[in-house]
Amino acid sequence: MNFRVLFLYVLSVVANTAAHAQSTNSAREDTPLEQARAAIARGDTTSADRALAVVGDDVADINDLDFLRGSVAVLKGDFDSGVAHFRAILARDPSLNRVRLDLAQAYFQKGDDTAAIYHFRAALAQGVPPEVAQNIARFLQQLRSRKKWDASISAAVVPDSNINAATTADSIDVFGLPFTLDPTAQQQSGIGLSVGGAAAYRLPLSEHTRLKLGASYFDTEYINNKFSDRNLGAQIGPSFILSGDDEVAVLASASRRWLFGKTFTNSTGLRLEGQSALSSRWLAAGAVSWENRKYEAPYADYTGPVYTANAALSYALDASSLLQGTAGVVRERANVDALRSWQYIVSTTYFIENLVGRFAVGFGVQAALVRYDAMQVAFGKIRRDKQVDYRVNISNANLDVWGFTPVINLTHADRYSNINLFTYHRNRAELGVRRNF
Repeated sequence: MNFRVLFLYVLSVVANTAAHAQSTNSAREDTPLEQARAAIARGDTTSADRALAVVGDDVADINDLDFLRGSVAVLKGDFDSGVAHFRAILARDPSLNRVRLDLAQAYFQKGDDTAAIYHFRAALAQGVPPEVAQNIARFLQQLRSRKKWDASISAAVVPDSNINAATTADSIDVFGLPFTLDPTAQQQSGIGLSVGGAAAYRLPLSEHTRLKLGASYFDTEYINNKFSDRNLGAQIGPSFILSGDDEVAVLASASRRWLFGKTFTNSTGLRLEGQSALSSRWLAAGAVSWENRKYEAPYADYTGPVYTANAALSYALDASSLLQGTAGVVRERANVDALRSWQYIVSTTYFIENLVGRFAVGFGVQAALVRYDAMQVAFGKIRRDKQVDYRVNISNANLDVWGFTPVINLTHADRYSNINLFTYHRNRAELGVRRNF
């Protein structure tokens, strides 16, 4: 018996059977639902379909009806229909872990590995017997081994109160004397159009080794193209699957950024990244990287290596909510001492899905301290910055057109600096759609 068969067998014996709660040993009636259940048990989809055809949606236990319909669909290989029925049940009651496991299995058979991984991990977070957890671990390892593609695309309208991330101050002190700022150097608002996409392919090299190739492009365009911001990146390197959700990758990277309508930076670097499932609820991830970032004139003084280290720890509160904390440090060694800096960053995010109407919402706060190495002569100070970003992300899985779902991202940023030229406040919204493949 292979582990897939064993997994299904264990589910039928020990998993949460809440979706079947209304059918008890003492109340076995020869109803269409019971006939369908018996037909499914012996793999007779024709008889199961015939029995379910006479049951209306006004049945007392709509969850039981959806579960049986989904089970028949999966047996027939109609995974899209099976997924739809199982998701309908979870939208009404996310706590039904047996249904979530069947949904994960349907995604697994359908080949939607990203969704399968998500729901297997959500089931683990909600709690399963040890033998089921062991089989889920095997599924996760197989999913990681066979998963080849990750991709996403997005488009959004972007209203922004400060598209140039500039100060609201009217004047600044330079060499101890006040200077009035030109309006073009002050905060400007605008509405842009943002498009983006990212894709990664894992080429199998051996049972546990993949060659990872990735590329991304993100572009925000404004009517005044000097504020347009375009970013192109690529990466390549080996990825090692350890077990379950544990994976380590070593990647070489290259990127280019266009700002003010022309090339702004060119970068090459190396990155070591990985993640590990510490338990059924805890997931750790981290990365360290080195990047040689070259700025084009007239910003060449900023050129130099950038070193980054960060770590994230996620805790699944239950099958529908997640809490994540991150911490990181960035060292920029620019050509000029006064432009060299240390950045210390911490953030926390709370995510919850399956709200009324299948809304999903994320709330996040990020704080950063930036400390520069030497005095900026023009201002007579060593620059010190503090920045706090507040983020809200809203999406709805019920609204789906060709796989695209609506997404709203709201950000408010406050940066405070001891040099008022660098103090700013910003409100930004992204009203768009996204699709993951």
